[in-house]
Amino acid sequence: MTELGAKRWVPGAARYVGDELAILDALGVNSAVWSWQPSWGPTRALDDFAFRHGPKPRNHKPVRNALAAAIAKAWSRNELRPSDVG
Repeated sequence: MTELGAKRWVPGAARYVGDELAILDALGVNSAVWSWQPSWGPTRALDDFAFRHGPKPRNHKPVRNALAAAIAKAWSRNELRPSDVG
């Protein structure tokens, strides 16, 4: 699996991403969640996939939200983390 994700304000995004990650975990497949968070001025507001910014399109700062919680739940199942490898 390469990357997966959903625009942060799409209804059902948390369930969709959570379900996808659970299925991939059950299959033993690696995955990556796409989180594009531009910092350059003209593109800063193009943070459709910045899941930490919540479901309001005009919010551009991290907030607690269901999509971020679903991803954190999936990541909590990881047995190995980059600092554990090597």
